[in-house]
Amino acid sequence: MNALRWTRQAGTFMVLAVASVAAAAAPFSTVSVPNDVTRLLPEGAFVLGYSESIQGLQEDLLKTVTAVEPQMAMMVAMAGPVSALNMMVKKDGQGPGSGGIDASAGVAFFAGPQDTSGTIFKVADASDLVASQPGMFIVTLPGSNWVALSTAQYTPANSTSALSSGMMGASVAANIDQVKLVKEYGPVIDGMLTMMQDQVPPGLSEEQAAMLQRSQELNTAKMRALLDMFKSWNIGIDFNGADLDALVRMTPTDVNMLTMPGAGLDQLARLVPADMPFTAVMDSSSIELMMEASKGDLALLPPATKAKMDRLWAAWTKPMSSMKTGVAMGMSFGGKGFEIVSVMDTNDPETALQQIKDGWKAMLAADIGVTATDLKIFRGSGVGYQAKVDIQKMMD
Repeated sequence: MNALRWTRQAGTFMVLAVASVAAAAAPFSTVSVPNDVTRLLPEGAFVLGYSESIQGLQEDLLKTVTAVEPQMAMMVAMAGPVSALNMMVKKDGQGPGSGGIDASAGVAFFAGPQDTSGTIFKVADASDLVASQPGMFIVTLPGSNWVALSTAQYTPANSTSALSSGMMGASVAANIDQVKLVKEYGPVIDGMLTMMQDQVPPGLSEEQAAMLQRSQELNTAKMRALLDMFKSWNIGIDFNGADLDALVRMTPTDVNMLTMPGAGLDQLARLVPADMPFTAVMDSSSIELMMEASKGDLALLPPATKAKMDRLWAAWTKPMSSMKTGVAMGMSFGGKGFEIVSVMDTNDPETALQQIKDGWKAMLAADIGVTATDLKIFRGSGVGYQAKVDIQKMMD
């Protein structure tokens, strides 16, 4: 880390450093998926993707490929979404490309029970449409020219699906019902989690075998926790030339998991240099959750190393006691390494600064490959370090 400096300002303490540029994408809007699209979903569908225009999607892809890999642009123009769909369906008795795809309309994809998946789109006349490929099936709705090209025959739910709720207006968007997905693939998931706990290979010492066993058990528990933690996902991806904007929204199964940021986070965020390429702001409950999750990893360590890390843990969690709202941080890259800014609001800055000093003192005493030089650059109260890390020693 290069020239980290702690100073006080308006009841906060922060690390200040030189920095460089951050940009934020515009917020995604929501889009209304046509009723005929959701009516064509099979009962129990758990994934729905959507783009508002097949032609628009092709144009976005073409701009992105042209900007990133120009020699591939012709391939996208010739074999993009419009061409691909035209080759997948046809009028009965006619050749591929005769299906009358409505390229101005939207396109959707879905996944559902029993490995049923497919694509939903609009045609000029669905009455005599057939699939061009063997093993694919056309599913229609009475009185509608929206059709589904599916891997299996199924009876549409024929009612609007909640799976489309909250769909983002993006080049490509997707909603995932994780509860249904986990239920559908429960046996497969259980099998994969069981495979994660392989037999301990021969030849390991008793300590190594115990550590490997603990690691397998912890990783399995983490995976199960993630599967149970969220009930749905909303994903939006926008293609903007060489840039890619993405937004992922996760809905937890328990609303108590949601943090409720207050006005204090806005003030913290304003104290981080605006031109740093990586910035974040977290309230105290988010930090506590992350630290609690990290603490579980200490159980994997050999006893002597774990004892050393437990002592460090006690020193580095003390600043939480003087934290008021949360932490904002930014990171950039300088000629000598990482440059970091961190801002924490507190009602007791002197105590907070002393806890930081004590944390660094414990870090240096632990002999884990970290060395630091006190910068001694403050007229008033403050503390700062230029730190170096011996990666090999830390890994050992």
